Amino acid sequence: MKYGYARVSSDGQSVGAQVAALRKHGAGKVFREVASGAKTNRAQLRHMIDQLEAGDQLMVTRLERLARSTRDLLNTLAAIAEKKARFRSLTDTWADTTTSQGRLMLTVLGGLAEFERDLIRARTGEGRARAVARGVKMGRPPKLTPHERQEAIKPAIRARKRLPTSAAVTTSARRRFRDSPGNRRDMSGPKTEHYVPQSILRQFLVDHESKEQVSVYDKHEDRGFVTSIKNVLAENRFHDFLFEDWIVSFEPIASKIENWCLPTYRRIIESRRLDRSPQEKADLAFLIAFQMLRTKATRVRFQEMEAMMRENIETMGHRMEDVPDWGPQTEDTVKRNTLMAIRETLPSFAQIIAQKEFRLAQAAPGRSFYLGDNPVCLHNTRHENLGLTVPGIEIYLPLSSNLMLCAWCPSIWSSPGICLDTLWVGEYLLSR
Repeated sequence: MKYGYARVSSDGQSVGAQVAALRKHGAGKVFREVASGAKTNRAQLRHMIDQLEAGDQLMVTRLERLARSTRDLLNTLAAIAEKKARFRSLTDTWADTTTSQGRLMLTVLGGLAEFERDLIRARTGEGRARAVARGVKMGRPPKLTPHERQEAIKPAIRARKRLPTSAAVTTSARRRFRDSPGNRRDMSGPKTEHYVPQSILRQFLVDHESKEQVSVYDKHEDRGFVTSIKNVLAENRFHDFLFEDWIVSFEPIASKIENWCLPTYRRIIESRRLDRSPQEKADLAFLIAFQMLRTKATRVRFQEMEAMMRENIETMGHRMEDVPDWGPQTEDTVKRNTLMAIRETLPSFAQIIAQKEFRLAQAAPGRSFYLGDNPVCLHNTRHENLGLTVPGIEIYLPLSSNLMLCAWCPSIWSSPGICLDTLWVGEYLLSR
């Protein structure tokens, strides 16, 4: 059964428009509620979730009708998932657990939310340790005197002395693990992490019969060479950074996203065709959006923004160091800011790109496509602005040395003289 949930914040507002939209999309029963979205304990929402059964679907018109914060949203979605029910937002099309893209997005958001909780726990633990070092007494004031406490623990001390050696060793090992830095690790060792998937790099090998090697041109040194794919479009601990002595890694989430898009990518490489299904378009849009955001260019933008701010402030006769709460960006803070940017913009980027017209481009005989540090290329012959929503925007991602994915603004295809089936553009053939 399909359930709908309509909410407004005050009695002066109406849920009529929400109810009508939910009914239009098949909601058999709509729960109405007047309550602030900041409240997590809402009677009608709790009552509706209690009624859910396996296979049911819960719908809202917008995500903010269900929750105001990411944490509340994920907690509510977890309660829905425990009922083996599905969730769908009519306006936020990416928030739809009936589709694989929606499940992936919520998985990514859940992983990022867990990452934030880990950071909060780490920060809280470090703050507690510093407070204790300053002599701050944590917890409630003791009710027992020191003598009374010693008398209370004497039985436990006598019992501990009677423990066998194996139990004492186990307890000791457990204490060493507890008192050790836990997740804190040394980041000095090598750990190569790619910002372009190796599954894509394998489509650019110089010789498919030999080792996994690619031909590389270094524009800074103006030289070419052949090397393993393990050495290109990757850096040591690219997804890892330190946060208050804790090592945090985005690598598991990145790998999960790559694996999610991999079946669609492989099918296109093998068939050299697009099936133009909604699922395929969602997967490809997600692949392009994630590849745009995960590379070094996003990190460079944060550094450029800081440089521009410094220049403007110094032009006004001030110093950046005098700005309240400002601190110089380090490699670790830039990585963390990039991760937060991915969380905020990935859903909207993917949704915008999914509205483009997708085609495949085949390299002309004797020519090849190449990958750069930022493999997603943007072009616009009509405007200087390369924004994703600007009319005339063209988006390109090479999938192999002779096959490229193109996502064009629909207005390009409506131009006079454009053939929708095949089109020679420059030195490659654009086709469905």
